[in-house]
Amino acid sequence: VVILEMLTGRPANDPDVRPPLLWRRFRSVRADDWDERVGRVVTEAAACWGGGSPTAGPVVALASLALRATSEASASRPSIDEVLSTLEEIAVDGVSDEGNDEGHVRPAPLMNSAGANNVPESATRPSTGGFGVGVDEPMPRECVSCVSAARSVRFDCGHMMLCSACTGILVARGNPKCPQCRRPVSVALGLAADPRDLTYVSPSSARPGSATSTSDEDILRLWRERCPALRELWLAEADARSWEGVTFENAGVNGARRVVGIKLQGKLGEAVEVPAELGGLSALTWLDLGYNQLSNVPADLGKLSALTWLDLGYNQLSNVPADLGK
Repeated sequence: VVILEMLTGRPANDPDVRPPLLWRRFRSVRADDWDERVGRVVTEAAACWGGGSPTAGPVVALASLALRATSEASASRPSIDEVLSTLEEIAVDGVSDEGNDEGHVRPAPLMNSAGANNVPESATRPSTGGFGVGVDEPMPRECVSCVSAARSVRFDCGHMMLCSACTGILVARGNPKCPQCRRPVSVALGLAADPRDLTYVSPSSARPGSATSTSDEDILRLWRERCPALRELWLAEADARSWEGVTFENAGVNGARRVVGIKLQGKLGEAVEVPAELGGLSALTWLDLGYNQLSNVPADLGKLSALTWLDLGYNQLSNVPADLGK
């Protein structure tokens, strides 16, 4: 609907027009008039933007996407992944075509809150290296929050939206959600985040980042999101060092803040398992999860190479992974 508003310059809901809802004006019960419907949107776009070719690629693609996304049958609507992928492709095609066809319909430049032009995500700039003049490389994508630093964090949902500083602010607010898809924020997968990559990459196909990309605090916050009892026990806006049952110390060659002890005896409520990501707490020496309702312990806990004390007593366990204690 927003794309239709952008292309046609008409409001989504206009009581003085019949039908009042913009998207309904381009619907049809016929199955053989797709090109005609797309053409109507393109024609209105040309009128809105002061002329233009009815065959302009990006405009036709946007019109087609908008009509598909507002289809009456839900099965005909594209998934959010497909929408994002299509928009990325349209952006790339639009930039590569600029200056080649004078008839293309182009909207005014996007503006940020400070009034400065925002460069499209897929905009390119001449490369300072490479094998000759004219070789382009993508511009780094700016953080959508501060609009100054480069994006440097890819969430487990696959979206790369924020820089490290703004990600920290988002997480500190409590119950953080991805600005794009609104899923709970997690970086447990440690996905690579190159600011020149696409905004969205499927988590299953994304390459992993460095082994140190996920901090101990990130792992604890992931656990908090998955466990209702911990959401009550650990305040999201509080410094993790103040959380009950957690002990931090500066460890490693860089003096990084690491979790060395966890004592949550009887504190996990109805939780029947703990996240496998706990296996990433490589500095953990003490883990007390006794007197809970755990029925499963992930094998990843066997990766806790520094662990010297483990208490899983008085749970609902029938067995434990063989790697524990090795």
